[in-house]
Amino acid sequence: RRVSRSTTPATPRPESPDCGLPRESRLRSGREHGLVRLTGRHQHGHFLRIGVSESPLSTTRAAVVVSRRVGSAVVRNRVKRRLREIYRLRRSLLKPGLLLVVTAKPSAATASSHSLLAEWLRLGGRLSIFTGS
Repeated sequence: RRVSRSTTPATPRPESPDCGLPRESRLRSGREHGLVRLTGRHQHGHFLRIGVSESPLSTTRAAVVVSRRVGSAVVRNRVKRRLREIYRLRRSLLKPGLLLVVTAKPSAATASSHSLLAEWLRLGGRLSIFTGS
């Protein structure tokens, strides 16, 4: 016997430029990840490691890396969503022409969103990735 689900239609996602993360703001190729890893500057914190390198393009692009050491798939996806949201909301504060790779450490699995944000801002300030620095 099947259980019927709610017939309420899903609320549509608003079509504003701030919703979602555009494709041109994401770092997608392994070659670019390797470029940041080999030639970039890095800062380590308790929850995160951030690497930054100069990009030949004028747009800043970022990638979030969460390995299996962080936890189960549910935990990894939660950490990825939190870090992508931090990047999405603060994208306008970043200098143009950067490649960022944000890697979550295993301790990020138990960190709050506020703790992740505080560390992201602190490490980003050390790397001088913000427009005011």
